[in-house]
Amino acid sequence: MVIALVNLIVFRTLLSIIAVPLSIIFAIVSLVQKRSGKGFAVTGIIVSVISMILIGTVIALFVKVYPDFEYFAENQQQIITEYKEDGTIPEQYEKYNDPKYDKFWKSMGLKDFNEFFGMLIDKYISDYSYDDYDYEFEEDYDHGITDLALRQLRTKPA
Repeated sequence: MVIALVNLIVFRTLLSIIAVPLSIIFAIVSLVQKRSGKGFAVTGIIVSVISMILIGTVIALFVKVYPDFEYFAENQQQIITEYKEDGTIPEQYEKYNDPKYDKFWKSMGLKDFNEFFGMLIDKYISDYSYDDYDYEFEEDYDHGITDLALRQLRTKPA
């Protein structure tokens, strides 16, 4: 039961892949051997199953949404430019305009996905504004390697 409870707390880590099966095995062994603590064994099984469901949900969500994050990371400049010019949302993200997601957007206090995407772009621009920085390569002669040195050169007045 202890492994199951610890696993429930840290279910988002790789430890869960090991802890869930172990806690289920130990609980079943305890039940089969008819040791005292039958309640602990049953609790261990229940908590392990709950952890397994949570792990499965997190993995499924990650597998479903990760390609969209990767697409944004690879095409961020183009996406931001097109959105700033005419409000275009990439076709890859149109699936989130489906009415089945409306309840989710409303639970976040948003009207729809378009409002979320606009907030995402605005936040991204404010946090990672490339307009305010120039990037230059400088040679690091002490170590003999080329290093990307970031020098903040304000191109816009503050």
